[in-house]
Amino acid sequence: MLKKIVAIVVIAILILLPLSASASPVAVVTIVGVPGSAGGISNFTITYTSDTQLDLAWTLYGDAVNIMIRGKYKSYPADIPDQNTTPSDGYLVYYGSASAVSDTSMDFSQNVGPIYYKAWAQKADGTWYTAPLKGSKESRDVILATLFGVLAIGAIGFTITGYVKHQPILALFGAAFFLMMGGFAVSQTVTQWDVWYDLMFVSFIFGGLVAMVAFSLDRTERAARRTKAAAEKAEKTRPRTTQEQWAMSQQEADDIYQSTHLPRARRKSRS
Repeated sequence: MLKKIVAIVVIAILILLPLSASASPVAVVTIVGVPGSAGGISNFTITYTSDTQLDLAWTLYGDAVNIMIRGKYKSYPADIPDQNTTPSDGYLVYYGSASAVSDTSMDFSQNVGPIYYKAWAQKADGTWYTAPLKGSKESRDVILATLFGVLAIGAIGFTITGYVKHQPILALFGAAFFLMMGGFAVSQTVTQWDVWYDLMFVSFIFGGLVAMVAFSLDRTERAARRTKAAAEKAEKTRPRTTQEQWAMSQQEADDIYQSTHLPRARRKSRS
């Protein structure tokens, strides 16, 4: 059992490490241009601030004097066919010569799913670079809820399966997943009694209860197996009464008769 518990702890640590890395309070995504270096624009980044604000930053270089950034839900804004066509698909995020802007026109709580951006550089003569930089950002709450949901499915699935199949090790895995849910919620808790704080509290409580019941189930299963083995051993070694000995002798005689005479009778009937 000690080896099993150690294995659970190691697995929990290995799972929590990537989760804690991916659940940083502010997600920063560096956008790669298509092609790799779009004309006039470099170092284009999108930083998640809240479900109603994304911060965008960039650098203009060469003969680029202005930048136009457009956003769109569900898909990227359409490309422009030539350098004389002004981008128009999606909604306008920014147009000008600055190097940063905050997009507060979106609301991930109302529009679930990623938002896609494209940025075009404009030259002094009014023409556009046709190769834009592009990137997308999804609501952090949606991502975190998905990760928490995966942990919850693992916790509930292992717990129920462990009790239905009477496998304490599976129930312990369920307890480990509940504790991982609690640890994950701790990493997201900002203030006392926010939603992540509540999830943390519930997860730790359930994790502790499941662990205690799992250990109790393990002890019960072990005790039942020991009792059964002792009863079988006692049954084999206890003295037999005269009637039991006669019944056993009669059963042995019947077995010998069936193993010797019946096969011989079948052979005669076939011949």
